[in-house]
Amino acid sequence: MYLLNGKKLKNGEPFVIGSGDDAILYPANWLSHASQAEIEALGIVIAADGDIPDSKFFLITENQDGTYSASPRSIEEIKSMLIKDISDSRYHLEISGIDLPNGTRIETDRDSQNLIAGALLKAQRNPAVVIDWKGRDGWTQIGKLEIETIADAVSDHVQACFSAERAKCELLDSINDIESLKSFNTNVTY
Repeated sequence: MYLLNGKKLKNGEPFVIGSGDDAILYPANWLSHASQAEIEALGIVIAADGDIPDSKFFLITENQDGTYSASPRSIEEIKSMLIKDISDSRYHLEISGIDLPNGTRIETDRDSQNLIAGALLKAQRNPAVVIDWKGRDGWTQIGKLEIETIADAVSDHVQACFSAERAKCELLDSINDIESLKSFNTNVTY
C-alpha cells in the first residue's frame, strides 16, 4: 500500500501532488511503473497493507491511512450470511453427480435432473419404452427398470442434500454466541 501525507493512494488511480500552479497529476498506472526510489522521492511511503477483519462478522470501513475500522455485525446478520453459505454448499453437493453401485456416473445438475424426470414419466406412461441415453461413456439404451433405478438414486441424493442442509440450518439456529458462529462449519455433507 502507498501512503502520501498519511492518506492511502490507490494503485490504478491517478493522484495529485502539490496544489495550485505547482500541482502535478500522476497517471493511474504511475505507481505500477515507478521505481521505489522514484516513489520515495515524492514522499510516498510504502507500507504493509492493514489486516482486514472478516466482513462476515464485521462491518468494515477503510480509513484514509489504509487501516480499517470494524464494528461487529449482529448475530442475526451473521446467521443470515452463514445460511447462504450453507445453501451454496448444499447446491454444489446436489449438482456434483453420483455413482451408481455398478460404477455408472450419473450427473445431477438441474438440467440432468429434469431429463431424468422426463424419461421416468415417459417410462411410467409406456413401460415397454426403450430410451436412447447418452452418458459420460457414450450411448446406451435404457428401459423402464434402469430409468427408475437412476431416478430413485438421483431423487435420494437430492433429498439427502436438502435434509443435510436443513439439519445444518437447525444446528446454526441453536447457536447464540459470536465465537461459536465464527467456528461454524457451513459445508453440507451426508
